[in-house]
Amino acid sequence: MRRARDHRALARIRNRDRWERRGMLKFLGAATAIIALFSTSSAVAQTFATVPGTYTFEGVSVTIQKGGGPQISCLMSIDFTNHGGSYVTADNVVFTGHNGFCDAGFVFKDTPWLVTVGTNIRLHDVYIKTLVPTGDCNGDIVMYYGMSSAEDLNFETGFWTPSTLPEVSPGSGDCKIYGVISWP
Repeated sequence: MRRARDHRALARIRNRDRWERRGMLKFLGAATAIIALFSTSSAVAQTFATVPGTYTFEGVSVTIQKGGGPQISCLMSIDFTNHGGSYVTADNVVFTGHNGFCDAGFVFKDTPWLVTVGTNIRLHDVYIKTLVPTGDCNGDIVMYYGMSSAEDLNFETGFWTPSTLPEVSPGSGDCKIYGVISWP
């Protein structure tokens, strides 16, 4: 009788140990997921957003379109300057290619632009002077962190999303822009 009772007590201890191990494994799994989540977030906090200095991002195929005009693929270069703390600006935009049409047809003005860094990157109050069709655009450009090994910023305004850079001259059409720019 005593032996059966000891056997049952031993079985209960084994079951309790099994449940404790299972609970510990669940806890470790959850802890690992949380660590991975925060590691991803900190990996996304790109250098230009955290370390003071000037960083030149470049893209080889940035597409822009004004209203119903043609879609133009251009080379783009832009400087992000971290002045320390959370004060970041963007300027020195160079748009080239398409037989000189990119730099003559789309002129980025009123720089430097204030940049807000968070879960995305927002360039505030971007003004683009356009020639084809005429009429300018003004608004914010939102960029998202890329997931490649380089420090990428992806942006898409108007081609697949409802957001655009609004027209300045009524009836001339909004501006759409998308592409990927990288540093270094």
